Amino acid sequence: MKLLEEKINRFFEKVHLKPYIDYHKGKKDKNKYGHSEKKRIFLMLVPGYGNLGDQAIAQASIKYIRDNYPEYELVINPLWSRFYCAGAVKSVIKPDDIIFIQGGGNFGNLYMYIEESRRFIVSHFHDNKIVSLPVTINYQDNKKGRRELRKSMRIFGAHKDFTIISRDKTSFEFAKKHFCKAKNILCPDMVFYLWDKETNHSVKRTDIGICLRIDPEKLKTIDRAAILKAVSDKTENWKIFDTQLFRPIREDIRDYEITAIKREISDCKVVITDRLHGMVLSVITGTPCIVLPTQNDKTKDSYDWISSLDYVRFIDEFDVAKIMETVDELSECSTTQYIDFKTEQFNNLKKKIFE
Repeated sequence: MKLLEEKINRFFEKVHLKPYIDYHKGKKDKNKYGHSEKKRIFLMLVPGYGNLGDQAIAQASIKYIRDNYPEYELVINPLWSRFYCAGAVKSVIKPDDIIFIQGGGNFGNLYMYIEESRRFIVSHFHDNKIVSLPVTINYQDNKKGRRELRKSMRIFGAHKDFTIISRDKTSFEFAKKHFCKAKNILCPDMVFYLWDKETNHSVKRTDIGICLRIDPEKLKTIDRAAILKAVSDKTENWKIFDTQLFRPIREDIRDYEITAIKREISDCKVVITDRLHGMVLSVITGTPCIVLPTQNDKTKDSYDWISSLDYVRFIDEFDVAKIMETVDELSECSTTQYIDFKTEQFNNLKKKIFE
């Protein structure tokens, strides 16, 4: 019986019917979320996969909502059961409840399973305010990218109260042009919400940390091997780590995993990275950081928020000699600078969403 059920599920996935079947199964589960006297915020598409940057976004989003929306009950919906959860939410949601969608770098056609999930949510909750938390938007300038953009424009433009929060100016300008029927807001990546001045203490740092992409967002001109050779020739105190783990991360261990990667970064006297959250987690732990570009410029665009910090440098052109020269400079750099993102950006975000 179980084997038959798996075969049926695979068939429905192949013909793109499974999302709707899961959704209607969820609608029948009226007891999943029960009844609440309070208004609710449903946070959807919360990841269970091993990208620690996205996990940190989830952690920060949950903290932001709990800190700033005390009049609401927060309900967290995992990405892996997104369609079933959407159906269950549909069975209990009230007109004054809000849907928040997890932010990140997945708005566009590079990660279609998330884009399609976002479209599904927006198209099935016409009567509720929907807020996409800070995103980078990237539709590729090719036939497929333009086709998917048109689909998203049609679906998102049909919703009467959809808010898109962009985490960089490039995405913000793109959203204003292509998603003009939505409310568009500019705000930094959610993980900056976790930055507190008292956590920015100096510690004994020994290693040069290397955190570089090996996925489709990697810029081809960045020579990982050349960086490794230059660093290893310079010192024995170096290490490779990544914010991408190839295993699932359950909700009950998310905080431990994020603490672990922050400790990994804090051990470094300098981090060399092309990962956006390699940069952000370096900033909030007071760790000097060299930032390299990616294919979609999301590290460069997000760097604009912190370009005033002396201990973070963006290197636009790949140049090993310049990277190593900057390692020496940052090794002697003070990391006591602080930007109060909560006061400057996040404290008035709720007002912007509702105005």
